[in-house]
Amino acid sequence: MSGNEDANVEKVDAGTDDAVHRIRSLSFWRTVVERSETAANPMSTLFAMKNERTLRGELVGTNATQTEFHVSNLRTPLGVYAKIKLRREDLQFQEVEIGETLAKKMCPDIDEYSAKATAVASE
Repeated sequence: MSGNEDANVEKVDAGTDDAVHRIRSLSFWRTVVERSETAANPMSTLFAMKNERTLRGELVGTNATQTEFHVSNLRTPLGVYAKIKLRREDLQFQEVEIGETLAKKMCPDIDEYSAKATAVASE
């Protein structure tokens, strides 16, 4: 494909909800990797495990299918693991601290979504 054909495919695909979500997901993981490579600003993350424990560490990345999460400095009751993989099946959820500036960069229309969510919650 020529460069023009690639651009047309992107324009068509970017119009679907699935494509928009995929683009945002890839943007998020790119940001995680970029921040993990600069030790000054890693992605501090709370991991809620299915065994009802909560652990804190620094999210570094994931595998292609997002079934394993790479974490550094995971603090557990048994000590700190410098590098470890957590399986998605062992997690209830992850809470990643990204901050407002990064949230707006990754999702430019976040204020619109927040306003809609607030309106729905107040009904």
